[in-house]
Amino acid sequence: MTTSFPSTDTVQVYMMDTNVIRYQVGRNSSLEERRLKQAAIEFWGTVQEETLARRTEIMLPKEVVAELDIQMHSLTLQKQDKLRIIIESLLIDSFDLSLSLEYDLRKFSSYVIHHYREHLIPKQQTTMQHGKSSYKIEYLQTSDARILVSAYLNDAILVTRNIKDFIVYLLFCAPEEKRLYDFVEKQFVTIPAEGLDLICQDSYFQEVRSKLEQLLVGEEQLD
Repeated sequence: MTTSFPSTDTVQVYMMDTNVIRYQVGRNSSLEERRLKQAAIEFWGTVQEETLARRTEIMLPKEVVAELDIQMHSLTLQKQDKLRIIIESLLIDSFDLSLSLEYDLRKFSSYVIHHYREHLIPKQQTTMQHGKSSYKIEYLQTSDARILVSAYLNDAILVTRNIKDFIVYLLFCAPEEKRLYDFVEKQFVTIPAEGLDLICQDSYFQEVRSKLEQLLVGEEQLD
């Protein structure tokens, strides 16, 4: 299946989650492991071509670099070298997320799960061993909050296999905007516009969104 990526006159930024990089040096001991590895390699080839054509930039959040460094010890020296070459070839987003905003985002994700989860189920589905399954928003972990903010600040497409961990990212994007990509299923994931309209009326959401928007103002002032 061929995916249609957003057409734009500006350079599109792809923000990579850890699994996009890690799966490229994954094992081949099972059918699922081979499927994940092949998907990562195919996607990587596509975005490399786009980068050479100066249509896209590939970025890594500092958090992903740290996660990959931690995972290095479980890999052979050859695979470690391959990962280092990939990391060194990419732009690194070095933004440091404050503990207070990290806490706010994680707490907000819990609030969303308990109050809006059924309104935010994406139309797209993922393939599991038992067949098709819905993506459902999950609680935001510390590392995921940092990756989310890196994507937000760079107006990026967040590329991951763990879609459920980042559905909350879509709450801070325009309705139906293509900002979250499952590279294994080869599809963008979006949430219903009706669900986004509903949560946009929530004062708690407005408060958290305002804090993220203030980060953008800060970034512009630094520029």
